[in-house]
Amino acid sequence: MGSGMSLHCRVCGYHRMVMSGIGMSHYSFENCLESCVPAVRKKIRKIVKHKVHDYTFEFRCYSCQSCGEIMDKPYLYIQYDDDQTYETRFRCTKCRSRRLLPIEEEVLSALPCPSCKEITLTEVGMMLWD
Repeated sequence: MGSGMSLHCRVCGYHRMVMSGIGMSHYSFENCLESCVPAVRKKIRKIVKHKVHDYTFEFRCYSCQSCGEIMDKPYLYIQYDDDQTYETRFRCTKCRSRRLLPIEEEVLSALPCPSCKEITLTEVGMMLWD
């Protein structure tokens, strides 16, 4: 089961909804691929021509170490062929940096606000999704 959290800054009004985990619709590899951006899907489909031994999929929360933006991304790790692996890599949605740090949902409200840089984020909503 996945979860989601809505963050709001008390000072500047910044608002962000982030999701983490996995839902029932991600029971198949193909459904997991559909959650990825088209360029990643294309790259992965080339890998799938080989034998996929195992994979891990989930939505993860990230914080950009360059600009502080908070986001969620669909993470996919694939083991294929003879010990070959593929792992999704991401860029920040705001500044395009690759310096993204995975963050547990429980500590998101302790991060500085990406907009005003104050530690004033509050959790204004929580949900479970499937």
